[in-house]
Amino acid sequence: MLQTSILVIFFLTGTLAGIFLSNIPALKRKYIIKWYAWIMMITGIVILLFTIAWSLSSVVENEPQSAGMSLIVFGVPGLCLLLFTKRILIKTDTNI
Repeated sequence: MLQTSILVIFFLTGTLAGIFLSNIPALKRKYIIKWYAWIMMITGIVILLFTIAWSLSSVVENEPQSAGMSLIVFGVPGLCLLLFTKRILIKTDTNI
């Protein structure tokens, strides 16, 4: 059971990373992305992937409090970084 759950966690994080990476060309076409926006976006994505992996592994190991705390401690800053990056990208929209 534990081995299957770990494989599901790796599959899920790999799939999400692939989705994020496949959307990069669309972002580059639509927005002018500065170097600091790249850093914030990549950091936010890595933090969110780490949060998902930590939370799922904590649930598999029967530690629900650790899963909830990781969502708060790591997930909220990751989402804030991505939302702040999106706000920066909206200001530099090339379609305006």
